[in-house]
Amino acid sequence: MKEELPEQQSEQESREEYSLYDAMDALAPQDFLALYRIAAEREYINPDASSELIEFEDSHDDLALIIQMHNYLETISTRDVQRARDVLTFFAGSPLAKDRWHVVRYGRSLAQVDHDSGLDLWCQFLRDPDAEVRAKAFDLLDDSVEDPELTPADILRLTNAYYEAERGENLHDPVRHAGELALRRLVSLMEPENES
Repeated sequence: MKEELPEQQSEQESREEYSLYDAMDALAPQDFLALYRIAAEREYINPDASSELIEFEDSHDDLALIIQMHNYLETISTRDVQRARDVLTFFAGSPLAKDRWHVVRYGRSLAQVDHDSGLDLWCQFLRDPDAEVRAKAFDLLDDSVEDPELTPADILRLTNAYYEAERGENLHDPVRHAGELALRRLVSLMEPENES
């Protein structure tokens, strides 16, 4: 049996990661979120699915699926901006605060490659009805004040969004947001170019 050299192992690992990312890219945003939920909170999985998840992780370098999904989210904005918008917007529209809390930091990553969309998403997190989501988004802002991508006007916009939400003004409504996303999707499906 031939022993693989370290370079060959790295190449193989990188191919596996890429194929896993391709598979994650193929998931609809709602499926990605559903998978994220069971990867993050294993106690909600039935025993059959739990063993399937363990087998999957064993075949992928014993790396927990949740870590692989975070790695995917870390790079999504630089790999495919539209996919990043779709997935992060879906998470941000979740009625569950913990879903929104998990992806707050990726709004900043999106802002680095798509300034306007990323800033809009970040504002949404700063206006979140959940205090923990808002606090995490504000901590991220505090850490980002020196970023050259953020202008003084951006910082003012983000800061105002946070303080307005803290006063109970202009809070983001995730349930309404989810409905608006569904409406946009329905309208896009009904457009003439989508009809056969």
